[in-house]
Amino acid sequence: MEFRPWSGAPSTSRTSPATAGCSAGRRCRRGWHGAAAEPWPREADARLARLGATHQALARAWEEARDQQAQAQAEAEPKAATGYVQQHREAARRSLPAEAARLLAERDELWQATARQRAERAAADTVRLEELLQEAARQWAAAALRGFNAVVAAEDPLAVPPAGDGEEEWSEPRLVPPSESGVHTLDDEAGRLYAAAVGTPRKPRGPVPKKRGRRVQAPAPKPGAACAELALWLRRELDGGSLVRRLHPHRLTTGPK
Repeated sequence: MEFRPWSGAPSTSRTSPATAGCSAGRRCRRGWHGAAAEPWPREADARLARLGATHQALARAWEEARDQQAQAQAEAEPKAATGYVQQHREAARRSLPAEAARLLAERDELWQATARQRAERAAADTVRLEELLQEAARQWAAAALRGFNAVVAAEDPLAVPPAGDGEEEWSEPRLVPPSESGVHTLDDEAGRLYAAAVGTPRKPRGPVPKKRGRRVQAPAPKPGAACAELALWLRRELDGGSLVRRLHPHRLTTGPK
């Protein structure tokens, strides 16, 4: 499965007569244009949204294949003669004529055989979808990190290339560390989520609180959950130019002289 990476320079278009007289890189009543890029273009949000939608669709497909595999596996195993309903059914079977009992047994055997086939197919699909889901989460996080670092450095997010140019960089992009923005709460959360995404979670500060009461086992996280959590948090910080307004408000208020 091929994903659309975050790369390449922004598309160029002809200057319209309505904006030809404005200074390059300035903002007029029709928006940003010229040599300097828009501080946070809509295309940046659109690209992150597409990557996020791909990740969510793959997550649903992976869950569906996993559930179908479990259901088919249960159908492939002979049912134990436990419980009143099952025991009553077994007693009724023993009262059947030989030919009817044979037909019922053959049908049960066929049902279990097809269930085993469905379980094997769903299990294979689950393994492959898990790989695709991890790739999608990593690509989403890598693109969001490049956008975050571009905003911190006051650069065009659409012109930031991936960390490498090899083909392996597109299938498993390197997660570049988040740049220091100077906002402590922002940097701490970005660093914490990044550490979890790359597999080096930070140790909690101070004494660990004691948990009281009965422990409830938490469900296993989805494949690529740490990368997806990082990407989702970064996208919320970047959405609509929020981080630009927070770090570089002058880039949004600069007008033509």
